[in-house]
Order: sequence, then C-alpha cells, then structure tokens
Amino acid sequence: MAVISGGVLAILAGLGVGYAALGGSGPDAVAAPGVTATTVPADGVLNLEPALPGVDPVTGATLSPAPTATPATARTTTPAARVPRRTTRPAAPGVPDLPSGTVTPSPPADPAPTLPAAPPLPQRPVPAVATFTYTAEEGESGWTGYSGQIRVQNPGSSVNTGWRVTLTVPGGNRVDASGASAGQEGETVTFTGDPIAAGDSLSFAFTVDGTLTELPGGCRIDGTACS
Repeated sequence: MAVISGGVLAILAGLGVGYAALGGSGPDAVAAPGVTATTVPADGVLNLEPALPGVDPVTGATLSPAPTATPATARTTTPAARVPRRTTRPAAPGVPDLPSGTVTPSPPADPAPTLPAAPPLPQRPVPAVATFTYTAEEGESGWTGYSGQIRVQNPGSSVNTGWRVTLTVPGGNRVDASGASAGQEGETVTFTGDPIAAGDSLSFAFTVDGTLTELPGGCRIDGTACS
C-alpha cells in the first residue's frame, strides 16, 4: 500500500510541476487544487515522508484500520466413542441378553422313561433222558426169553409228570411191564409211569412173550432217542 501511494504522489507531483511550468510563476498562476507544491531536488529524486499509520499519504485523511482477519478456529474433531462390537445374536423376546462370554447352562435333559421289566418267560421243563438195556436168549427159530430194562432220569429243576417212552417190537408180540404202565398198538409199545422229582430217576422192566424174529428197538423218550 505504501509503494502504491508513493507512486500516485510522484505522478501528482509531476503533474503539478508541469502545470507550474506551463502557467508560469506570475501572480495569475493558480496552484492545482488539493495539491501542495513540492520542491523537486536537483538530483530529480523526490523524497517523500513516510505516511503515518492510518493516514492517506495524498489527502491526509484518516483511514479506518483494515479489519483484522480472525484466525480460523481450528476444528476440533471429537473422536467418536468406541462401541464394543456385538458378538452374540440378539436374545429372543422375553429372554435376558447375557454379556458376551457367559455360558448359558443347558436345561436338564428329561430322564429316560423307565420301562416296566418284562415278565420272566415260563421255564421250559428239561426233557427227561432214558437208558435202555435188555437181555435175550437165542433159540432154534429166533430169540426167546426176551426181557429189557429202561431207566428214566429227570435232569430238570422241576417235577416231570409227563414222561413217555416208546418201543418197537417186531411182530407185535405181547409185552408185559413192571414199574410202569404199558400200552400196545401193533408193533408200538408205550410206557408211562409215576412223576419223577427234579434230579431223580425211575426204572422199570418189561418182557416179551414168544419167539422174536428180530430184537425190539427204536426206544425213544419224549421224541428223543434213548441211550
């Protein structure tokens, strides 16, 4: 601003000097309005007094001070509050939202229904076993004086009341028994007797009348072969 004002003053001074040269120095010479005559030094350099602060160097009027720029207020950014990241799914309605890391106990499992014990199966009776022995005398036309013995055993834990022994007599000769009952139908003879206690045994004997062309055989007890 001071340089510009000095330049303007120099221009105006030059105009005044020119005007004075044209108009002369007579009494009729009129100075330029608002301009003070300034003596130009011999070296041609115009020495200007420095303008006072707030004063126009040309008119001398008081200038209003230039508004002082208000420094911009530095914008302060407040860091946003850090929100912890939610790591759990939202709780169901009516269920409290537990903090992260909380272990929710599992509800106790329903006890397995107790089934009633199966009734024990009825124990099947152990079949009886029989041992068959016999003696015979051979005659001129076959076997005569035939007699046999059968021993029945009950290995079970209960009384055997229904044992039955069968025997085949070739020719259907008559059979008599002692210690057991004998029923005969053709060549098949069936023996039955008293009940046999658990772990006990029973023996009976029988004889065959007449002469036999073949020896009796096929002894079975309750469908199982005799020994």
